[in-house]
Amino acid sequence: MKRINHFLIAIATVMFTVTGCEDDFLDVNTNPNRPTVSTPDLVLPSALYTSVKRVNVELNVLGNLWAGNWTQATDFLFYGTQLSYGVNPSTYNGIYNEIFNQSLNDLKYIETEATKSGDANYVAIAKIMKGYNYLLLVDLWGDVPFDDALQGTNILTPKYEDDAIVYDKALASIDAGIAAIDADGETPGDDDIYFHGDMEAWHKFANTLKLRAYLRMSAVNATKAKQGVESITGGFIGADETVFANPGFLKSTNKMNPFYATYGYSVADAIVSNNKATRAADFGMNFLKNNNDPRLARLYNKPTGDDYKNEFRSIPTGTRETQPNKTFLALSGIGPGIIDDPGNDDDNENADDFGFAKSIVVFSSAESLFLQAEAVQRGWLSGDAKALYESAITENFKLLGVGATEAASAAAAATYYGQAINNVGWNASTDKIEAIITQKWVALNGINGIEAWNEYRRTGFPTGMPISVTALTPKYPIRIPYAQDEFANNGDNVPPASTVFDLPVFWDAN
Repeated sequence: MKRINHFLIAIATVMFTVTGCEDDFLDVNTNPNRPTVSTPDLVLPSALYTSVKRVNVELNVLGNLWAGNWTQATDFLFYGTQLSYGVNPSTYNGIYNEIFNQSLNDLKYIETEATKSGDANYVAIAKIMKGYNYLLLVDLWGDVPFDDALQGTNILTPKYEDDAIVYDKALASIDAGIAAIDADGETPGDDDIYFHGDMEAWHKFANTLKLRAYLRMSAVNATKAKQGVESITGGFIGADETVFANPGFLKSTNKMNPFYATYGYSVADAIVSNNKATRAADFGMNFLKNNNDPRLARLYNKPTGDDYKNEFRSIPTGTRETQPNKTFLALSGIGPGIIDDPGNDDDNENADDFGFAKSIVVFSSAESLFLQAEAVQRGWLSGDAKALYESAITENFKLLGVGATEAASAAAAATYYGQAINNVGWNASTDKIEAIITQKWVALNGINGIEAWNEYRRTGFPTGMPISVTALTPKYPIRIPYAQDEFANNGDNVPPASTVFDLPVFWDAN
């Protein structure tokens, strides 16, 4: 599979936040010895990395837990808060703060300094990624500060703006980024850890972000969504164009891919506790089993306990009873398509090409093709919805390494989607949109779980999503509560959404 290669970037030298450039006397952790002046090329890799790191790790896990793909072994107590739906303002406080205080502040710095120096392509990237981060904020939290945000001590209590308006402003930022692209100008090099200075690829990425955002509105404002999709000019992320981020991961302490290090294996190739705790949930595994899906063996592994090692085994979401047949040794965990066992020396060229040990998936070809298929099926784009749908499935097979070669992956995919099964085979599917979203859910398993959760909230697909058996309230979570720091420091402005059941975001019509 074609992938974009990146040179080693010593990201540790630039992993400071430009928040330090603000006169923020409230930050008692400010280190006077940290650099407060830099240049856009040094800050860019940090800004790009922090923009996707949390999506790759904590939010990926949360989404997979809430989208029915993963749960917890009964001999571990790692995800009780998430599986009981007891997520509170403190749970993801750090992520909310990091998006504003690091990612967006770094991007603001890049845009400001690159505007001064006339580096148009740095301005373009900063504006596109500003839009990316704000779309993420709205999807998870709803109303957020925009015009008053990132003002340092000038505005200490920023006003929150309506989430639909912030969405529009995020899309406008992406549009401004696209308009700023200078095909003849100087482009980033090693510091661009997504595309290595390929501004055409940045344009496709920006267009695909817009496509995702406009489709998100489809249930609440189909007219606006349709007009938005129809206004997009240029191409989208296509086959063999999965967007990876790699700032220079090494098999060394604090330099490994954070997901692999946290949910896979240590530097010494020892399985980590989070890996043992994270087990297969019935809903996700049974869909694969019931539809003869060979991705089963790539998304999940077989138990390591001697009594169960010859079968794939899962448990209901949230199971908590301590029973011998529900421990981590008796259940399937995260599969080799997501985290390959370092002791596996097979000749699967696809598995060797991708794995969270090497790169973060920023945006997969499969997700982009499913988005295009949906837009075509709705009549908002021209094209062949069936061909896009089948190509998306093929891309996911290739990414996960189903088959030892790309040709083998494509053949396995064709056999799979050739089945006359509803929500698998195109011709056999009674609701084409449901088929698209259901297969997108499979393709997001382990790779971008938070998007699977977002799409379920938008569409209600896949049908039958279970409520956790340990839920304190038998309702499905619809948001992440606002950050505790916001309630403490900006309480007059923050909306009263302190549980996972409060205030659905504007596009959530379910």
